[in-house]
Amino acid sequence: MQPNEYALLVKDNERRCANLALADNNTINVAMETIRKASWNLYEVERVRQDLITMAERAEAGGKTLAETLGPNRAELFDAMAREMEPGNFLDWLCTFGSNWYIPFHIGTNFLQALFGDTFPILIYMFLPFVLLLSFIRSYIARRIWMTQSLRRWRGWLESVFTIVVLLLYMALVLWALPIFPQEQAAWYYIAFELCLYLASRLYRRFRYNRAAARRPWR
Repeated sequence: MQPNEYALLVKDNERRCANLALADNNTINVAMETIRKASWNLYEVERVRQDLITMAERAEAGGKTLAETLGPNRAELFDAMAREMEPGNFLDWLCTFGSNWYIPFHIGTNFLQALFGDTFPILIYMFLPFVLLLSFIRSYIARRIWMTQSLRRWRGWLESVFTIVVLLLYMALVLWALPIFPQEQAAWYYIAFELCLYLASRLYRRFRYNRAAARRPWR
């Protein structure tokens, strides 16, 4: 089977980060807070992280820290790097479904519920396309907020408020629709459904990022 290029890149970045000074790791982490907001293409995000690690290694070889090399305006530099990144598309956003730790956690929670004989509303399946679309719109608007330079001081707060508004909207729609579609089924069916979605997203992410690595190799 073809190696998982994205996983290998992440592993290599982690190995190199472990050899850096704590100050340089902190600088890279601050940079990545902005970089990760700029693109849904996780492969490209890790390639930028790789570049930052290389810069830190060169700085340390010269007896400096990465922060000293980048200068006092490094926050603006990180923003500029983020704006120059390939933003990714809807398919890249779907790939992130398989990289969120809370998906396996959610599946595990549902498994415990199933052991106690709980049931889930069939409405969950019907709302899946809407949930995906709403989540993508939330991510898109949050990204636009984060990339707008004039909102730099307020972007974290605005993103949080917008996320809460979207969650409240989703809850309101669910509460409205539940009396209309009250049918329920065993939780085991939903666990199998969610597990299949998770595994499919992991396989698709591997395929998509391997293709990206063929076009823009990280080695």
